[in-house]
Amino acid sequence: MPRAKSNQTRQSKSNRTSKLNRREQIIQAAAKLFREYGFNGTSIEDIAKHVNLTKGGIYNHIESKEELLYEIITRGIRQFLPALRDIKGSQGDLMDKFRRAVYSNVFVLATYHDLISVFLQDKKSLSRQHYLKYLGFRDEVESIFKEMIEQGMNEEVFRKADVTLTTFAVLGMCNWVVQWYRREKGLPAEEIATFFADAAEAMLRP
Repeated sequence: MPRAKSNQTRQSKSNRTSKLNRREQIIQAAAKLFREYGFNGTSIEDIAKHVNLTKGGIYNHIESKEELLYEIITRGIRQFLPALRDIKGSQGDLMDKFRRAVYSNVFVLATYHDLISVFLQDKKSLSRQHYLKYLGFRDEVESIFKEMIEQGMNEEVFRKADVTLTTFAVLGMCNWVVQWYRREKGLPAEEIATFFADAAEAMLRP
């Protein structure tokens, strides 16, 4: 009996893993199709066909096409926010923390640029509920950067300037990566992130 239960547990874990892998395949397929044809130009049938599922079968893994869009659009920022929170709460040199924050931001933007770029063309297709959730993530990122920059200025580690404008300048510089970066044609994400961390530090040095 114990052996049978153990086999059932392994099978259950295997099924969950398989379902998660299938969902990831669907997300990647949807991102590719959304980039090529747009959210409105892509049907559930198109996505299902891309991953060899029926239209009915795909709903075993997702709730709706719009849910897929939300998952794709927020993948990068949901990966970045926990790291940013940890950086903010860590001890150590403030400029070093700021560099790590910029590096992490740019690295994620470059790594997930294919997914994040979908936001630029299809953000209006998000439901109000999902769009407000996205804004909550975005506002938290801005708030953390602003707090770090303000602290650095108050402690005279950073050059004195308008805190809000400086925050937007740093984030604007980072966010533009999504517009031009292409992994297959450019530098590795690590090199891009290091360059931007250096540039951001030069911007804020007294």
